[in-house]
Amino acid sequence: MHKVCRVLLLSVILLTEGICFPAPWGTLPNYHDPDPQKETKAVGDRYLLRQIVQGQPIVVDLILEPEDEPKRAEFQTFIRQSYQQWFRYPAELIRKQKRTEEFVDVLPVLEKGVMVRFSDEDPDIYFFIKNYKEVLKDCSAVGGAGCYVFAQESNGFVPEIYIPKNNFLLKFFSNRNLSSERIALHEIGHSLGLSDQYSYARDNNTHSLYRSSKPAESMMASNNSLTCDDADAIINLIDITRGTSRGEDTGWRSFCKKSTDYYSHGKVLDNGVYHIAFNEETERWELMSVQEGVLQAEASFGMDLQTSLDPFVKVQETILQRDGSNRPVRARLSTGEEVYYSYVYDRKIRLVVHDGKASLVDVWTPAWKRVKWRMFSGKQREIYFGGDGKHRYLAAAFYSKRGGGLEYSEGNSFFSREKMINMTFDKEKKLEYEDWYGYEDGLSGVPAEKYLSLAKPSATLEEKLMRINQRKGVDQLRQSLLEWYEGIK
Repeated sequence: MHKVCRVLLLSVILLTEGICFPAPWGTLPNYHDPDPQKETKAVGDRYLLRQIVQGQPIVVDLILEPEDEPKRAEFQTFIRQSYQQWFRYPAELIRKQKRTEEFVDVLPVLEKGVMVRFSDEDPDIYFFIKNYKEVLKDCSAVGGAGCYVFAQESNGFVPEIYIPKNNFLLKFFSNRNLSSERIALHEIGHSLGLSDQYSYARDNNTHSLYRSSKPAESMMASNNSLTCDDADAIINLIDITRGTSRGEDTGWRSFCKKSTDYYSHGKVLDNGVYHIAFNEETERWELMSVQEGVLQAEASFGMDLQTSLDPFVKVQETILQRDGSNRPVRARLSTGEEVYYSYVYDRKIRLVVHDGKASLVDVWTPAWKRVKWRMFSGKQREIYFGGDGKHRYLAAAFYSKRGGGLEYSEGNSFFSREKMINMTFDKEKKLEYEDWYGYEDGLSGVPAEKYLSLAKPSATLEEKLMRINQRKGVDQLRQSLLEWYEGIK
């Protein structure tokens, strides 16, 4: 009994920290990517919403454990109802807010809902309903109590959803967050094309254009029921899939009364005009802008490894352009470099360029630290720059009541780490641990009068002087790192 209770408690605690479900509203980043199994290249081909909008049924292959076969009809009804909720709720909200004329074209789609047909022949999606412990194993790769899996070549790229059977204790202690109904609604959202909105996931798994401007309560986060943000999501997702220009240039107002978002072509009008991303294949930073509703590559920049900006020196910046939320999107430094900004929820990227190269890239993101079974939130700042022909990387993280860390590295390529410095700080932000890799002199901090003794007895005076200068350089770097960390925390 003790072991069962311990597993139960762990599951409930994980959920309260927002970890139990893997992958504001937002579409998944690959919503525009073609389905590898389909010849067409239409938007949303790899997700189910396209065929639903076209009035086609979705074919579900329901996989049950042998002892649950007598309940097959019950589970089929449950899946049908779960899909219908995603369409019924926005329709109800449209009528409740008396906006039927505004959405007259989309109401028939919402009210018709989803035609679900169950068959093991050419399914559009698999549903696995199992004991919750088995689902935990199946979803272990994404750390969830339920999950949506796509693009597994072993099953012909047919998406899969794993749902645990209801367990009274789990439902009771998790306030229904671990119920089959709650998990199914969330994972079905993924099958339609929606992204996770947990604070530790939304910045990295959400399309840069198709999303709300700020995080909000959502079924794709940890809400127990569908919200006005989810209604925004379905309407926008239908518009994106159909290519509908609802609202034209003025946009249509969010269903959430406290939201200031106005949408057009599935995008928030006030969101920034640029998107910055790193291309791992080319090892270049790409600057993209919104053109006719989609992202278009505007320029790409390799890192300047010789004359990059010093990250430890502040340079005056003049803002040249702001977005509708008054955030800077373009600026110029007093030293002449051009600056571009992009925003996706809590992630902000600042790209500094000069003569066709990236002089410095700043990235601000949330940070998370796991301590045993708990997660502590924080913030992180990363800086990419160059110098002496090397790629350099600098990062600092701060966690609520858990201290923080600092990392510095340099190497011959973007991904190499030939020299590395790691420092950790306690909850009072005092240095508690320091580790150096790739530096011949090891840890810094040796008194200056001992520099000469570090050199080998047989070393020439020139060699001794070189080692002294190297040591001074290491000490100076260490001091600069600590001062920078102190200045931004």
